[in-house]
Amino acid sequence: MGMMQKMRSLTPIFIIGVGGLFVLFMILSDSKVLEVLGQDKNVVGYVNGEKITYEEYNRAVDNYREQYKAQTGVDIEEDQMDYLRDQIWDQLITQKLVEQQMKKMNIEVSDKEVDDYIFGPNPPEFLKQQFIDSTGRFRRDIYMQALKDPRNKQILENLKKGLKEELKQQKLGNILFASVSLSEGEILQKYKDQNVFANVEFLAINPESVSDNEVKVTDEDLKKYYDEHQNDFKFDAQRKIKFVQFVKQPSGDDSTSAFNLLSETKKLITSDTASLKSYENPFVYKKDTVGMDKLSPEAFAALNSTTVKNIVGPFKSNGGYALYKLLGKTQGKNTYVNASHILVDDENLANEIYNRLTKGENFANLAKQYSKDPGSASNGGNLGWFGKGRMVKEFEDACFNGPVGKVQKPVKTSYGYHIILVNNKSNAAFVVEELESVVRLSGATKDILYQKASDFQYFADKNSFDEAVKHFNVKQYVMETPLFTKNQGYVPGIANNQSIINWSFENDKGDISYVFSTPQAYLVCQITDAKEAGVKPFDEVKNFVKAVVTRKKKIEYAASLLEKIKKSINPADSLSVYAKLNSNLRFGKTGRFSAQTLPTGIGADWKVINEIMNAKAGSFIGPIKGKFGAYLVKVYENTGLDKKAYKMQREQFINQLLNEKKQSFIQAWLMELREKAKIKDERYKFYR
Repeated sequence: MGMMQKMRSLTPIFIIGVGGLFVLFMILSDSKVLEVLGQDKNVVGYVNGEKITYEEYNRAVDNYREQYKAQTGVDIEEDQMDYLRDQIWDQLITQKLVEQQMKKMNIEVSDKEVDDYIFGPNPPEFLKQQFIDSTGRFRRDIYMQALKDPRNKQILENLKKGLKEELKQQKLGNILFASVSLSEGEILQKYKDQNVFANVEFLAINPESVSDNEVKVTDEDLKKYYDEHQNDFKFDAQRKIKFVQFVKQPSGDDSTSAFNLLSETKKLITSDTASLKSYENPFVYKKDTVGMDKLSPEAFAALNSTTVKNIVGPFKSNGGYALYKLLGKTQGKNTYVNASHILVDDENLANEIYNRLTKGENFANLAKQYSKDPGSASNGGNLGWFGKGRMVKEFEDACFNGPVGKVQKPVKTSYGYHIILVNNKSNAAFVVEELESVVRLSGATKDILYQKASDFQYFADKNSFDEAVKHFNVKQYVMETPLFTKNQGYVPGIANNQSIINWSFENDKGDISYVFSTPQAYLVCQITDAKEAGVKPFDEVKNFVKAVVTRKKKIEYAASLLEKIKKSINPADSLSVYAKLNSNLRFGKTGRFSAQTLPTGIGADWKVINEIMNAKAGSFIGPIKGKFGAYLVKVYENTGLDKKAYKMQREQFINQLLNEKKQSFIQAWLMELREKAKIKDERYKFYR
């Protein structure tokens, strides 16, 4: 590879990979190419007062879309663009918040620092990797030659720009992670959790097996627990909203457009030797062997009766409409039938019609006159082509087992009496080329839906939400959420939509929103309940507190029972010998386990696990009052700490723990930034 090609090849790699640990902060290095124009009409939102312009936001969306297309070879579908815009919006907010923090911390990177990074003794790893020879050696001479090549000047400038951001992020990381530390106890515990194994048997009493009569719970007990656990009963501010949906789905006009486009294309195909693939754009092209399981009955009938090279359609398909060019016929695994029937309620009438048919009367005429099946009667009783599994069993058996062309005696099903005529049977499959015109939501339909939502919003704002529902006759499209919190991250029934969440907590009960756009629908919302943060009153949580306190007392009672049983136990015996001393006793064996794998029969009861892991092999411990019950435990095995192995692996566990702590720290830091930030989303003014 030439040097210039080598440098150019770095650009997409750099864009995708630069940034290391903090890559989540950045969308793309050139996402701020255009400066704020200074006109609020170009602003899609604010982060702590800092503007995000339409140009900046749209550039970020377009850059990601282009990058995705370059990597996958396909463009992002229009119906996925709302999802993409929301993702880019969230990333831009994160980027703005991080940049604001770096500015507050006076984090800067000079051009000299960037040059030292690129030209110094230890260049960025992703750059070095492009200049490794077949022996695995970094060819610094070729690397330097490529950097200094005048033809690579612009590429080098772009790299410097991105690396400056990376170095700033590294400096930020150094500051943030300065407070992240590990104690020897944490490292040792992490090692023990994965490498110390125990094997025990136990006797347990679960609180559920203890009768309520065995414990006494007073109101004083409940009040004391409530007073001591106030934090457990705090709740964040909550909102409940109801909303009307104007669903983004293709209209009849969209369906007609898809049909007409395919019909006009069919007229252009003048030669039977032409492949449909040459007409692929803007359709979906496939070449396949298909049976009726992949075809509409109309398409199956047309292909079954046409000849090779003929084009049939358009017919309804799964995605819209399809043309089929028959390339050949073959035998499929499944058999299909074409049948007609006359459905009546009365057996005598069914027999009368059957007799008239056997004497030569016209089946279609009698079907139109007598059949109670509205779907087929007007069509002379014809049901078209169908495969097995489509009809009730009695009807299906008569069709698939009966002769072709002969009227059958009446067959009774849960629907009534059927006089059946099998018109044809086929196990044909067809080798076809297919052009499918997918019915998609058009821009015009989206505009109409948006206008309907806007009209609803205007009417609701001037009158009331409920009056608007009646006026526009949209009751079936109205939903109401349960209470939700701001930090919940999603709205029940709507899913993840931060704009709606923000609006809900910036406004009051009764307020009506502007039109929100989600991937599925346009929404207009009203806040129906608003609760501010606080502590739930005792009376509201009394039943819950009673259940918790009762459970704790039952575990204490269970421990007292085990204490009595313990006195009669011979430590040399298996605990299974004593399982019948009390009907509440549960005996179990864990098998070999570590704290990471959890013990069978005990589960994630960490108090019990910790006691076991700190006990010596051969010891008898308990009663232990755990989370799920009380336990007496006999420890058969405890491998204990292998100090030599720990010393050898200690560095590995330090790195693992540090990375875990850093990830947790950065997530908490970003969450705190976001919670404190004043974010205003005005994208609704620009996107429908």
